[in-house]
Amino acid sequence: VLKLLKCNELFMAYALVKLTNASETGEVLLRLTKRAERLGQRDIAVEIFKNLPLEHEDEKYLFAAIQDENNAATLYTTFGMRDHGEYSQRAAQAASSGNMKDAVLNYILARQSPKAAITALEYADETFKTNQVDKLESVMKVFSILAHVGLRDLEQRDRSRILAYASYFGAVRARWMGMNSIFPQLLMNALNIVEYQKIEFSIPTEVLKLDDASFKVTADAQRFFKMIVSSNYMSEFGKTLQTKVAQQMDSGSFDFQSKNTVINDGDYVIAGSTLPSNTANHKVRISKFSDRIIQGPSVLLDDGMSFLTLAEALMWSVANPYSPSNSGAVLSPY
Repeated sequence: VLKLLKCNELFMAYALVKLTNASETGEVLLRLTKRAERLGQRDIAVEIFKNLPLEHEDEKYLFAAIQDENNAATLYTTFGMRDHGEYSQRAAQAASSGNMKDAVLNYILARQSPKAAITALEYADETFKTNQVDKLESVMKVFSILAHVGLRDLEQRDRSRILAYASYFGAVRARWMGMNSIFPQLLMNALNIVEYQKIEFSIPTEVLKLDDASFKVTADAQRFFKMIVSSNYMSEFGKTLQTKVAQQMDSGSFDFQSKNTVINDGDYVIAGSTLPSNTANHKVRISKFSDRIIQGPSVLLDDGMSFLTLAEALMWSVANPYSPSNSGAVLSPY
């Protein structure tokens, strides 16, 4: 099942979990809902959500919250959810008690996504400005909740800061999960946002500036983060932050990734991705990341011009939910 998920063979994975009652049922169904959403098959997505295991209840509620007004009203009733006002009160109570994950979740369920985004952003800023590196994983979990909503309604600078954080957190995830081909892309994306848009960013930019040799010569994530900590140009906070990342990778204490870690054990390889492309009927497609001609399936980004290979798009969406076009749109290539 895990290998099929990694190859994006979702129907085959579903057939297998139905036959074997495998523990990955929830993961398979979640990816199928994303495919149904992408194809505009909302009714199918709703039926799948009805069969999700109880542990994925939050995802079901978040799906309802991001629909348009009429569909959301129907789904709140279908899923037995509370009214918007009650979720708003819960969000305010959670924020006042310092439970930012629940605050962001409930603001989204109250259909106040911009407020949820600003809450997550302020939490990240406060955490890193005050050098509270022990809260790194907590901040990443808050951002994983925020990942269900787009950011296009935010002001440009707030959106850019969230996208920069999401790219940095994505780089940590990618390195932890062994998705080495997109790791440098995520760091470079964060750096480009910070430097070209001249935004305030609470993570030191030197943490994002890694030369090509740094990630090519290192075989595993733990050694990598330990190596860059020893760099002479790293600030004290930068060293503290990266030491924390290395320590959590050493201990295996990160739990923001899928429980089925084998899904993300190395780069994704899609069936047919090494076959020559049929370019007779369309222009040659070039990967935004590698600048190489794409062989096999490709994904058009929301800017209408840029392409990724399907494998690149899937890995990016696992690490960072937002499109590499930095529009604030959620990328869903399933």
